[in-house]
Amino acid sequence: MGKFNKIVHIMPEEKITGDVINILKETELSEYCSYIIVKNGRYETEDLNKDSSIDVYYCDNKCLNWNTLKLILESKSIVFHSLIYSPLLLFFFLLCPLRKKTISWFIWGTDLYSDMSITTIKMKLRFLIKRALLKKITNILTPVYGDYELACDIYNKEFKYFSTRYMDKSIFNERSHHSEDSINILLGNSATKSNNHIDILKILAKYKNDNIEIICPLSYGDTHYAQEVSTFGKKIFGNKFFPLESILERSEYNKMLSSIEIAIFNFDRQQGIGNINALLYLGAKVYIRKTTTMWNFFNQGEVHGKVFSIDEISSIDFENFIFYSKEDQILNRKYLEIVGDRSFIINEWNLFFKNL
Repeated sequence: MGKFNKIVHIMPEEKITGDVINILKETELSEYCSYIIVKNGRYETEDLNKDSSIDVYYCDNKCLNWNTLKLILESKSIVFHSLIYSPLLLFFFLLCPLRKKTISWFIWGTDLYSDMSITTIKMKLRFLIKRALLKKITNILTPVYGDYELACDIYNKEFKYFSTRYMDKSIFNERSHHSEDSINILLGNSATKSNNHIDILKILAKYKNDNIEIICPLSYGDTHYAQEVSTFGKKIFGNKFFPLESILERSEYNKMLSSIEIAIFNFDRQQGIGNINALLYLGAKVYIRKTTTMWNFFNQGEVHGKVFSIDEISSIDFENFIFYSKEDQILNRKYLEIVGDRSFIINEWNLFFKNL
């Protein structure tokens, strides 16, 4: 392949960006992959430039620079990893002559659900530009088939579906055992309102006299909302409530995950799949809503695990709340041994590349 057969991956600069690129580096067409990373000011991935085996370019969230524009124009295929960019940058993508290129979109959780609850003029503008851009997109990539179906419904278009994913089990720690007798409960993954922290804290209030510690990551998202959740959690649970208000290093965050016995994700949408995978692998009992696309994703299919319904919590005592059978733990570990295997993930990407 020459330079006009490049596969260009466009992705936001997030904490998983390096992991995604490391997976793609091992695919059969890795030598033809280039990467455009959209900077957002939250994370730094400049160290990727030190790796001579990858072709990395950067742009800001407002416009393409000449190098990134030239790369797109010379490409054979483009893969958008998320479309959560500024309306202006999406407009730049829309104006690019993409007619003869194969365009694909890897759906991130907030991609779909921000378009289902448009509350500002900026969100409406982004939706209109994004919908126009989606007319040029052929393929949707996501491990969650329900999100593919939702995308077809929201944007009134049939796409071709490919199952692909990012995270492999090699990044998970093994479980660590804390010396205390308390039960460590993880609540949510960020300071975003889609976590619905307040609602679940009210339900958990009946366990406030039990020997628990609630760990609540609030370092990412809306700072005003984070303060509201922190104040409410401390009011009910006192010194049993631990808000994480600063971003942890990857190793520290994984260490924290490995100490969790119970995890509750009261999301009203697909979100936090990487965290849920890690926790299931590490032996934690996970509660989510039955109404999200993640419910069938984890609980159904030829290869599946088992997560539990948040609806159960209001009607069960503490003993049943924390009970997690050995059979279910083994089921989830085996599930992640399969779908979290690096070769399984790379094979999914290879199959997608062969269809470009």
